[in-house]
This record gives sequence, structure tokens and C-alpha cells, in this order.
Amino acid sequence: MAARAVAGRTGKTLLLSDDVFLALSNRSDMQALFPFLRLQIGPVSATCRCNRAAAQRHAQLTAIQAAKNSLIALPAERLAAFKKALGADRIEFYTRSGKKVL
Repeated sequence: MAARAVAGRTGKTLLLSDDVFLALSNRSDMQALFPFLRLQIGPVSATCRCNRAAAQRHAQLTAIQAAKNSLIALPAERLAAFKKALGADRIEFYTRSGKKVL
């Protein structure tokens, strides 16, 4: 699923899904500018093959949540640079605690 740009009253709003965070983490130029996009997803062990995919997805979601928390904690100037790199005036995404608009 790609990022969805929504034209609003205040300008261009970008809705970041988990898939977009994964895609951004695969871009070396974005990782160089924003180190929190280097998702730490290590090898996953499971008791059987049927649980390995679920364990891998859980590890991805945990890493994405950590990246979202880092994005929330960014200083204003770094957040402005992140928005500029994505070409958006506002960024929206969902965390476990609810919707965040930056």
C-alpha cells in the first residue's frame, strides 16, 4: 500500500502506513538523513514453521512502532526536513495509542 496524499485546507497531508515505513526503511538516502528509519528487525526464532511468519510480522510491527515513536520525538527542524523530503506539509499515521498528526 502506498502513501496517500490528501489535499486539505492547510496543504498536502501524507498518510503514512506501516508499508510506507517499511519502504522508507529500504531507501539508503532516507536512512542516511533519518537514522531512525534503520529498522532493527533481527532473525526470528519460532518453535515451528507455522509460527515463524507471525513472529516475523510481530518483529516488523515492533520495529515500525519504534520508528513512529522516534518520529514523534523529532525536534521541529528535523521534522520539517522529514516533511520536505517526503514533499508534505502534514504527516498523519496511526500508533498503538491513536492517530498522530505532525
